[in-house]
Amino acid sequence: MLKRTGTAIAAALLFGGTALAQSEQYVEVNDSVMVAPFNLAVDDVDDRNVYDASGTEVGEVSEVLGSDDQTPTHLEVDFEDDDSSTYPDRDDVIVPIADFSFTNDQIVINLTPEDVTALPTRN
Repeated sequence: MLKRTGTAIAAALLFGGTALAQSEQYVEVNDSVMVAPFNLAVDDVDDRNVYDASGTEVGEVSEVLGSDDQTPTHLEVDFEDDDSSTYPDRDDVIVPIADFSFTNDQIVINLTPEDVTALPTRN
């Protein structure tokens, strides 16, 4: 009985870890694909500045990422640490698109600097 339970736990960890690793794989989305929340093509989102809620520039979109090349789910953002920004100086931060809004023709991040610190990076 103990051996069977241990085997079941090991299998669950193995398959659970595999699923977790697969969920962290992203690809660059094709430039012509629309990023629905922004009503913009990927090519128009790449290299756009990112702002906080107060309108301060905090970074730039380096890539639009997804689970495949047709499904945008995340933005890869290079955050800049300058005198006007409280965000950490981190590159290649993977941020879910759901954590942004598009206001006054600006991509606005809806996360705090502390939230950004906890996010993974791509490289």
